[in-house]
Amino acid sequence: MFYSLPAETVFEAKERTKRATFYLFILLVGLYIFFANLLLVSGSLMLRGMSHSPGPIEIPSLVAIATLGSTLIAVMHFYYVRGRSLDDLLAEIGTKPADPRDNYHSQFINLVSEAEAATGIHGIRPVILPTTGLNAFSLQDGKGNSAIGVTDGLLPKLTRQELSAVVAHEAAHLVHEDSRLVTTACFLFSVFGRVNEILGGLMRGTSNTFDRRSRNRGGSISGVILVLWIISGAGYLVTRLISMSISREREYLADTDGVQMCKDPLALAESLYKISNRYRGGTPVAYSPLFIMNPSDSGLDEQEGFFSNLFSNHPPVSKRLSKLLAWARTDLKTLQELDQKGAREEDQAESGIQSSPGLESPGFMAYQGDKWVGPYSPPQLLSMGFMSPSTWVCPSGGDKVVKASEAPELLPLFQQQVQGAVSQNGCPRCKVPMITSRYEGTEVEQCTFCRGYLLRAGVLDRLITREETTFAAEDIKRAKTWRDSQSGPAMKRDLFPEIKCPHCQNHMTKMIHTMLTQVVIDRCSNESCGAIWCDGGELETIQMIVEDAHKPRG
Repeated sequence: MFYSLPAETVFEAKERTKRATFYLFILLVGLYIFFANLLLVSGSLMLRGMSHSPGPIEIPSLVAIATLGSTLIAVMHFYYVRGRSLDDLLAEIGTKPADPRDNYHSQFINLVSEAEAATGIHGIRPVILPTTGLNAFSLQDGKGNSAIGVTDGLLPKLTRQELSAVVAHEAAHLVHEDSRLVTTACFLFSVFGRVNEILGGLMRGTSNTFDRRSRNRGGSISGVILVLWIISGAGYLVTRLISMSISREREYLADTDGVQMCKDPLALAESLYKISNRYRGGTPVAYSPLFIMNPSDSGLDEQEGFFSNLFSNHPPVSKRLSKLLAWARTDLKTLQELDQKGAREEDQAESGIQSSPGLESPGFMAYQGDKWVGPYSPPQLLSMGFMSPSTWVCPSGGDKVVKASEAPELLPLFQQQVQGAVSQNGCPRCKVPMITSRYEGTEVEQCTFCRGYLLRAGVLDRLITREETTFAAEDIKRAKTWRDSQSGPAMKRDLFPEIKCPHCQNHMTKMIHTMLTQVVIDRCSNESCGAIWCDGGELETIQMIVEDAHKPRG
């Protein structure tokens, strides 16, 4: 449960952000004017020297032109960035909407809804960044549209209380309008970095072509570009430091007000500790000030002093933890012990996140068309349409004939029938209807005969980050041995015939999942669909190899 911040706190935060936005605008105009003048005057002086043109350069005129032009560009750029829609900002970062059919995503969606009620900010969009890294962020466009996002890798690693604290932290950024300010700063100041990249490309491209032509004239075009590249690089460095400073100073305030909202400083401390000690990358580095923790594993973030304060975009996690732990009246040792336990069972039971039920189940003979057919497992009976309460069944190897409604093993299937467990899509291999079930918290479709999985776009990436299903050591060893034996193109490894996507009927292309796993999967050629088919055992093999690779080595 979230608690609303005091009205005075919200009012003061908004006033403070308005002042900061005004100062940011003035600073932006000043930087544009300074570096535009520096670039124009330096470039003109060097070009004049190369051409040996007579007469002095009218520097005051150049400064006036550069000042007027850069001021106009700065104002236009500021309002352009402020006018960008939330959809554009999210697309640039690479987010996806949270999936309500996924248990982890659904839990996150509910927490964002609670944050809406607590902050009074309506329409906060819950979004997911598909990466195995652990991180979170918030975004806000110039019109006040906002989003709270987390990485796919974060969701299975945090308890509900910890995730609630992270959402509260990001909601506090939205209340203070920090997200709008930092978003504006990131997208505004990135222009200097882009200019620097363009000049760097020109410098490399002209170093050979123009040097030969200009050597006899006593100068070098590439030399001019080099000077301009250095100046633009200095501009990028200065503006990046400003962006870092804005983000760094506001993280403490978001921690404080986030705790006031969730009333659980220990949960926020636990989440920060987990994120800081795990991989948190896979996110756009240019927008690192937006995230709850720096996506880059920078040693400066963990230090204090002049240089660390100057070049880090987040305050030291140790300092953030000390404040939160003092509030929670505990210490770092206790926090480390809690992290080492890593027990999620109780929280999973409360949130309804369960592992997928296995298909290993007793077989039954079913009386159909004046004859006994089978044996089939209960899910197979369901997918073949043999299930009704009045169907006569007999356990395989037994002699007791009962109605299906009287067999305890089959009662759950009637509930699944009512809930629409039978998929409308047929198995591309076996041509029988698949069963819609939940696997590690997300919705999948599985064939009960060949045990292949049909996964919607993005689902495979989610499953790789989750470790609910446990595998025996000998199974992992066999998977790695098999992986090491694979070589050659995908078409020669996978001898199954080509298939069509059960979702959209487009052709599915064989491809190697990654060089790490070497598993050949089938991906829909329709980019708007993007479904993936994993033949029986392929999904489990991918999970075993990836999870084994991510295990800490002693």
